[in-house]
Amino acid sequence: MTTKVSTTNAETGKQKKSAAAPRKPPVAGQKHVDAERDAMIAEAAYYRAEARNFCGGAEEALADWVDAEAEIDGALRKGRGLPKHK
Repeated sequence: MTTKVSTTNAETGKQKKSAAAPRKPPVAGQKHVDAERDAMIAEAAYYRAEARNFCGGAEEALADWVDAEAEIDGALRKGRGLPKHK
């Protein structure tokens, strides 16, 4: 599958077509996998926030998300699925 890209020449105002950029075909079930991964990250980030009694602001929430994302991605790479949280 390809996507054609067109641009406008600033001098002439005419559109010119550039080479088609290749697009990767969608992977079957990828949206479901992405949604499940996001849900896993959200749950892990929630438990991190809960462990610190939900104190802090946006910076702490972002750190919770980034740390949870690394934890979940690492677990998924190793094929372990969702880590258990207490």
